[in-house]
Amino acid sequence: MRKTTAVLVFAVAAAGAGALVATQQGTGSGAAFSQIPITPPASNQLALDQFSWDSFLALNRPALLDAQGRPVRNESFPNGVDDPNKQLGDDGPRVWEGLKADYELFQDKQGAVPAPWNQYDYIDPCSQHEFHGAPKLLSMTAKGNNVITGAVNQAMGGPLVDQFGRFVRYEVRHNALYYNHVASNKLYLRDVLDQKHRWPKPKVEFPISDPPANRYGALEVKAAWKVLDEKDDAARYYTTEAVIYDPKTHKCGQPQTLGLVGLHILQKVDGFNSWIWSTFEHVDNVPCNVEEGGSCPPPPPNGRYAFWSADDARPTPDGYAPDNAWRPVAAAVLPGEPAPKTKVVRLNPIRKGVVDLNTRMQQLPEVAGTVWANYMLIETQWPRTGAGKITVDDPRTKPTHDKYKKNAQNPAPIDTVANTSMESFYQLNTNPAPHTPKNRLAATFGSSCMQCHYAAAQYDFSWTLPDQAYPPSRAALPKK
Repeated sequence: MRKTTAVLVFAVAAAGAGALVATQQGTGSGAAFSQIPITPPASNQLALDQFSWDSFLALNRPALLDAQGRPVRNESFPNGVDDPNKQLGDDGPRVWEGLKADYELFQDKQGAVPAPWNQYDYIDPCSQHEFHGAPKLLSMTAKGNNVITGAVNQAMGGPLVDQFGRFVRYEVRHNALYYNHVASNKLYLRDVLDQKHRWPKPKVEFPISDPPANRYGALEVKAAWKVLDEKDDAARYYTTEAVIYDPKTHKCGQPQTLGLVGLHILQKVDGFNSWIWSTFEHVDNVPCNVEEGGSCPPPPPNGRYAFWSADDARPTPDGYAPDNAWRPVAAAVLPGEPAPKTKVVRLNPIRKGVVDLNTRMQQLPEVAGTVWANYMLIETQWPRTGAGKITVDDPRTKPTHDKYKKNAQNPAPIDTVANTSMESFYQLNTNPAPHTPKNRLAATFGSSCMQCHYAAAQYDFSWTLPDQAYPPSRAALPKK
């Protein structure tokens, strides 16, 4: 268990939800990167990549803790509250870990009214009793639907299993702007969602940042975690203690130590109406793509990659393992652990500009020597014409690359943005999985964050709403 200590929570000025209130400067680090920049980045790739790194470091600062050792939740700090007396490399929960988890907003198929933003009281998915947020609960083996709704599969494929037979675990968290918008408009109820926003009715509009008013927009974080064992070098990872939900038994075991292997950051920023999409990985996930040449990070000191082994057979030419590990499975037949491992390679080389920026950021005095120097930006995707109007594609028509490019505001880069810990099976447009409404875009013209999420443009690019609103389907409605 992570040790926690009671700390004094400082008072903040009263402000409206979403307003930025500067943190007090402590006697420690001076709180470098204490907040995500409120000023939007310039519309060029280098500025967007720097914005991604600045956001990553701000969200991964140590959180200010309450008397129970949990990250403080305060409406005046919609993206979480950092502890100004701590250095970036100090122990303790991170700022983003205090954001609201998806199961706090969508309460275990019951459609219950979510608790206020600053509270930790919600239904424990493991025991159906009141739960107070410690230790961390990881209830997903997929970053899409919560596993409690029956989903165990990664994007356009099956579950991801590390080299040691353990399922990768995921969580999704939302800031106050996202959470309060869904809660206050009752969009966690499918009836309300359909009545107000089912196509061709107006699309969902999450709050966007307002820099002159010092007001942030909606933010969503998705994290991937690997269970660590005695052979892993835990000192190379940011770690957490968490209980894990079993999708077959619907029970949780004792807390385990997990290492962070991937992080998505999605932000609704002024001038970028189709969001800014930032994705990071641990450097030990897989070897770099050979096209990256001399820019490759060094191999792990112990030689243990999370999702690749030199003993693995080379994947087939289309990039997928010959053992059909990509195939989706039902929760009821999910194999026990140790499960057959997934063989993952990086199919898309990381851009040289990103590699160079990673090196500069990893060598900053605040970062060097900490676990955060072992994380790297993979890509930032953003809309070139982001101040324009979002056009939702008619779901009755066939998607095309041209419609995606125009209606999603000309994304950059346009295709092939993938994180090996979250889109292991979605790196190219050759995924052999059967076409479904959700993966039809990838099957048609490629893969990326915005390509997948453009299929949810009716819900402002958030799959969380259509995937998790209560009830999960009309068939799940109680019989009268």
